[in-house]
Amino acid sequence: MSLPTSNINSLNTSDMTKSNNTLQQLIIRPLDVPDQQLISRLRKNRESLHTMCIGPSDGGALHQDWVNFASFSFPNLTYLHINGAETSHNFLHDHLPRMIMSYPALKTLVLERIYQQKINERRHQHYQVDDLVLEASLTDDIFDAITKSKQLTCVQLFRCDIQGRGFKQFIQQSSGSLQELSISRCSGTSTTLLLQYIPNIQSLQKLRLHCTDREVELSDMTLFTQLLRERLDKLSTLELGVRFSM
Repeated sequence: MSLPTSNINSLNTSDMTKSNNTLQQLIIRPLDVPDQQLISRLRKNRESLHTMCIGPSDGGALHQDWVNFASFSFPNLTYLHINGAETSHNFLHDHLPRMIMSYPALKTLVLERIYQQKINERRHQHYQVDDLVLEASLTDDIFDAITKSKQLTCVQLFRCDIQGRGFKQFIQQSSGSLQELSISRCSGTSTTLLLQYIPNIQSLQKLRLHCTDREVELSDMTLFTQLLRERLDKLSTLELGVRFSM
């Protein structure tokens, strides 16, 4: 699915695609405030919406604004693309995990720029400890929700922080429904971990793995491709981009 690359702000232009007077696609980047006009349209079209691509920002929105936005359960939503940033931390932590699990028809999930917010070194020490606990749970909560969403067939991760227990558990437990996996320019975990567990996802049909931040032994990559051939008999598309250690 091709999505526009330019930011769209107006609710009256191409950010909404209608058919038979129903809303089918919602594409807004950035989305600073989910105002009442948007909430009203979503409420009226919750049955018809099948695609949503948003770039949430905490800058101008109140907590209740996001509560109202995230409370909808779109029964026919099949495609969700979240383009995050440091300013969307509250949305990601408080609402995204629940949203992922609230869409029973969701097949494709694209996460872009989902990473831990930097700790402010000027804060007092006891606040820093609290923040560290909060930040460590951010991506864990998101990947826990992905792991529990057994209907997902495609997960794409671009420039995301994939460190921590949650992502490792997702890779270890993914099986059955997952047909497409893309991991590109993500940080926080070893490429060796990916090479170890991905061959166990026997349902994979498409795999794109671009890891340029860590070097890989040629012997590890040779074993990886051999395991893919032996175990993933449904695999039809393979893209690999890695740096070999010298």
